[in-house]
Amino acid sequence: MKKASAVLILSLLASCGKAPGDEKKTGALPVAAPPPSGTRDQAPASPALFTPEKAPPSPVPGGDAFLPSGPLVSIAVNDMREGTIPRGWPLIVQVLLRAPPSGPVTLKSGQGAWQDLVSLEVEGQPWPLQRAPATAPSITLTDTYLGIAAWIVTPEESMRLSLGQTRLRATVKSPETPGDPSWHGAVTSSPAAFEIVEARSELPPAERATFAEESMQAALWMKDRERALAIAGKALEDDPKQWRILHLRGRVLGRMGKDEEATASYQQAVNAWAETHPNQTPPPFILQDQDLILSQRLRPR
Repeated sequence: MKKASAVLILSLLASCGKAPGDEKKTGALPVAAPPPSGTRDQAPASPALFTPEKAPPSPVPGGDAFLPSGPLVSIAVNDMREGTIPRGWPLIVQVLLRAPPSGPVTLKSGQGAWQDLVSLEVEGQPWPLQRAPATAPSITLTDTYLGIAAWIVTPEESMRLSLGQTRLRATVKSPETPGDPSWHGAVTSSPAAFEIVEARSELPPAERATFAEESMQAALWMKDRERALAIAGKALEDDPKQWRILHLRGRVLGRMGKDEEATASYQQAVNAWAETHPNQTPPPFILQDQDLILSQRLRPR
């Protein structure tokens, strides 16, 4: 274990000068961001969720091909495009926006946040959705940054849902404004289909961990960090070697400015990973988060 920790510290010191950008200013996320833990004040999403969908085409200069000029739009619930979700589980609806092959796209809201340009269409049973807080008025989507607009259904509200099917679509609509060079138009995603089913009375350990992790993510989207920490504490009482919960707790503590505690939680995640995955190096996003904390401490004031 000491050898693994020494290798970790060396790797952190070697990369401490590489501080990532502050994604929370725009709501943008690196396309390479690893699921399922997110960057500062954002939840992650896999680029694999994206498919070219219904974006209006525009001619490519010098060629016969047509490429979409508006953002590529996908929608996912709990990182799924379709499936079943037990009643009583949190629902995290994420509308994922990516730049088209034709180049970067800028979205800008005349008033409020750029996420206000995104709307949901729900067919079937309505969900009591709460939009996640957002403040950035604009975002530029590129081949390395994507945008996310999110809505949450808490476990308590989810428990009151009726059993049955729901289909969701997302539309990004930006009306044309004279003199505004940002993108204007409307793009609608393909539908995502889900069935709310009855929850099991007793969950196996792996599903309990997943439930805790998704509940923490939902709390983070709503900026309720104290609730996220409470969920983590209860989950770790059940199993103190849940490395994903330890890692996510580190992110929560980091966002609260508690760098010492965050670093300790990341190290506990590394140790838990090493105990449960012998002869394997820790997942790289744990190292990246620790590197962020360390680089912030070493940065000149």
